[in-house]
Amino acid sequence: MSFEILVLIVLLIAAVEDFFRKEISLWLPMVCGLISLICVMVQYLNANLDYAGVLASMIPGAILLLVAFSTGQEIGYGDGLMALAMAPVLGFDRTCFVLIISMTLSSLYSILYLIIKRGGRKSSFPFIPFLAVGMGVALLA
Repeated sequence: MSFEILVLIVLLIAAVEDFFRKEISLWLPMVCGLISLICVMVQYLNANLDYAGVLASMIPGAILLLVAFSTGQEIGYGDGLMALAMAPVLGFDRTCFVLIISMTLSSLYSILYLIIKRGGRKSSFPFIPFLAVGMGVALLA
């Protein structure tokens, strides 16, 4: 549980930066990845590392990176990197849960933004704050 809290703290820092700058510094996913690496090493030393589970947990983040590349960063690389970096700590099921919550909340926000602010189709907003909320929900659920 302590690794998850550390990842949440990094996500909250990234969320603030993403909210104000609409991009994140590269050191944030690197710190998150380092936390994940330490978590995996602890699991290995305790002889309860699921190699397939760690690799599977990184698939959603890899897909987000692929989408970022293929859409010309309509979804930013930072979003995919953060999802990829936090995945080994959460595991596949919880990573998917966090992403589902995040995407649902961002979709609702998009709809409200289009209705209230009359934003256009090309309007953008930061995704990592939604990722942080999804992570918070996953920790409480």
